[in-house]
Amino acid sequence: MAKAGASAPLAANIIISLPENELNDKAGGHHFGSSYLAMEPDRIVSDIENALRGLKAGFPFAGDGCFNPPPKTLGYKAKGVAFAVLDPTVQAIKTADVATVNMIDKAAVTSGRALGTGIIITGKAVVFAADVTARAIIAAAEKASAAASAAAAQLRNIFASASSAAGNVSAASQLAAATLVLTTQPKTTATPASTPVPVKTASIPPTEVIAKAPESPPPVQPKIQPQIPTPPVFGPALISVTPGFGGGGGASAPAPVPVAEVPAPVAPISVPLSVQTPLEGALFATSSVTFSGTTTPGYSVVASYASIAFASTADTDGNWSIALTLPEGTTSIGVVATDSDGNTSDAITRTINVDTTPLGAPSASVAECTASLSASFCLIASTGAALSWTLVPDTAYYAYAVNDVIVATTTGAVATLSLASSASSAISVAAYDAAGNAATSTPVNVYVLTQPVIINEIAWAGTLVDTVDKWMELKNNSSYALDLSRIAITSADGSPYIALSGTLAPSGFYLIEHRAEATSAPGDLVLSLDALSADGEELRLEWGHGNATTTIDATPAAATCSGWCSGISVPIAMTMERTPAGADGSLAGSWQRGISTLASAETDSAGNTISGTPRAENSEGGDPPPLPPIPPEIML
Repeated sequence: MAKAGASAPLAANIIISLPENELNDKAGGHHFGSSYLAMEPDRIVSDIENALRGLKAGFPFAGDGCFNPPPKTLGYKAKGVAFAVLDPTVQAIKTADVATVNMIDKAAVTSGRALGTGIIITGKAVVFAADVTARAIIAAAEKASAAASAAAAQLRNIFASASSAAGNVSAASQLAAATLVLTTQPKTTATPASTPVPVKTASIPPTEVIAKAPESPPPVQPKIQPQIPTPPVFGPALISVTPGFGGGGGASAPAPVPVAEVPAPVAPISVPLSVQTPLEGALFATSSVTFSGTTTPGYSVVASYASIAFASTADTDGNWSIALTLPEGTTSIGVVATDSDGNTSDAITRTINVDTTPLGAPSASVAECTASLSASFCLIASTGAALSWTLVPDTAYYAYAVNDVIVATTTGAVATLSLASSASSAISVAAYDAAGNAATSTPVNVYVLTQPVIINEIAWAGTLVDTVDKWMELKNNSSYALDLSRIAITSADGSPYIALSGTLAPSGFYLIEHRAEATSAPGDLVLSLDALSADGEELRLEWGHGNATTTIDATPAAATCSGWCSGISVPIAMTMERTPAGADGSLAGSWQRGISTLASAETDSAGNTISGTPRAENSEGGDPPPLPPIPPEIML
């Protein structure tokens, strides 16, 4: 102690031997019952009674009795809860690697102030129990726990009020309302450190002592010095105590203890604290939530909820963080900072909601797939697609994606997509709740071909046998079998209108004839083509889905070529045939006159070779044959 520069200890009032059963006890000699009352009960009880008889009020109180009890505020009532959870709090602090010092055979006084909570016994200087830092952390944990309990009670009241007033209001709506109320409540100023805190006291029954004749004159009891008058202050009054209770070495006779001077009022020490994350009312889809913020470097920070406390120490920059594992649902957490002397900050509370319950997955669909051109998968002839999905309860929003890339988010259940042509797209919809839990639909795979089938040849002039023997040919541009039940050939003036049926083989041809005898090739559809005008028509190949139609292909408008853009009727019937490079059928340059260069060319009903290629690849095109010479007699 001398090396440390500490003041010399006061003379001992009494020598108390260490009980034999406490020789190996780290707290030996410090138990009030087994160490003090068991070893020196008469002297200790006598000294306490003498001290109590010397107590008197430092200034008069308005009420009767020696002091007015404080009101039983929320903080007062929360003390009972804090005491009830003190042991698990200490255990949690130990688990969180909070330093606790057991000082054995070390100096226990620095600058005249005892560091330990134990009593120094001469001959075996043992200081046990938590040092000031640990006691300060426990006090902070009590304060944080009380704040969390208060916030939780407030939240329960809000839920109860919301449930009573709103009837069948959803839990999500009640949570939103509760969060709004909590975040808009005025901050409560913490009770100043100087405000007296109620302390539970216990009465010790006096021990019956048989009077004996004194063998020597009784020691003279020192007179109690009169109390120095002081102005009224908040807190317990200064008292005078008769010496006689305490530990240390020296003579057994009690020595007078000087009356302590009244210290000047000390302003409460401000302990800073900020909680930066998480925000009030935050929702998490995980039970692991990290709290972080700032305080003074080296200060301890305690977070407490549901009788559980965790502690951390601010680093050299004043930053701190505590990772908590929170239960499902809403939890109120209190956070308090403390210095090594036990001064604490105002408690900061956060009400956090943990929701790890997965959502149900929505069911997605594309409207155009109901008119798929394939019987085995979704094949559509349009890059535009109407996406829709089923609504999922408790969903905050939806996100729809194409090939795992999110396109947009929405709170609705429909969206319009623009898909890539000649490519397959995997379309999915994910539902998200407010905490971030997600559930994704089964993908809908859509393949887009904007021109799976085209108008390939038109015999608008008929054949050499009969001009009514008109026919048309379609070609499958894809490598898939096409279902033609959703396709029709229409005219700009409304006639003809030809609804198709059947299946068109990959890269195959589809022949429509006015009558079966019109060509020697087998037809796929036979119907009247009388409405097909020899003066020109603008034909369109339409794909229908629902109430919508998409034009897959078309011939040039009649005004483009003042009629049909190719083919002739006399002196030989030649077809209007699609050129190999004619991708856009609405252009005049995409058409040519059809000729026949095949040895197995198809013929008309009279066996004449058709100038065209029904149910076959198109020709290279050509001009009509030259007219025969006019006889001289006709010329004359």
